[in-house]
Amino acid sequence: MQDLLQQAFLFAKKAHTGQERKFTGNPYITHPEGVAKILTRYVSDAKMIAAAYLHDTVEDTDTTIDELEVLFGTTVAELVGELTSSKDYKAQGLTKKEYMASEFNGMSPKAFTIKLCDRLHNILDTIRKETSLSFIKWYWKETTYVFRNLERPHEADDIQLHLMATIEIILDHIKHAYDTKNKW
Repeated sequence: MQDLLQQAFLFAKKAHTGQERKFTGNPYITHPEGVAKILTRYVSDAKMIAAAYLHDTVEDTDTTIDELEVLFGTTVAELVGELTSSKDYKAQGLTKKEYMASEFNGMSPKAFTIKLCDRLHNILDTIRKETSLSFIKWYWKETTYVFRNLERPHEADDIQLHLMATIEIILDHIKHAYDTKNKW
């Protein structure tokens, strides 16, 4: 298990070399590392955790799903494939939030759990860095829309329900904090 996780972390670190997080300026690897850290609080499935480390490699680097399958196996590669966003959602006639809702609804339970950890880490990152209000509003609206348009909330397991509740509480707290300052 440790070998797989170490290999996934090192691969992601190398793949994201030179990239920085939007709005924070932190080295990009801090994001997949943070997502994996949140996930390990809930699961011990090494393949899921490896996929958390690798979740943005196909979307944001030259890495391919085929490459991940050779290096990390079919399960990890398939999870990363589910977590990889298409850049042509507009060609499908969708807004970003409509596309995200569609993606969330089509994910396997394991990918859905990882995606929720990804959302949570993104939100925590924006809070810690005092990201621009316009981005926070946009992310709040997108996440709220996605959660309201989940087709299977009744199928969510306890971990997923906990993650969704945590995300909603944080987002509501942020909105309330800005509301009281008349900035929302």
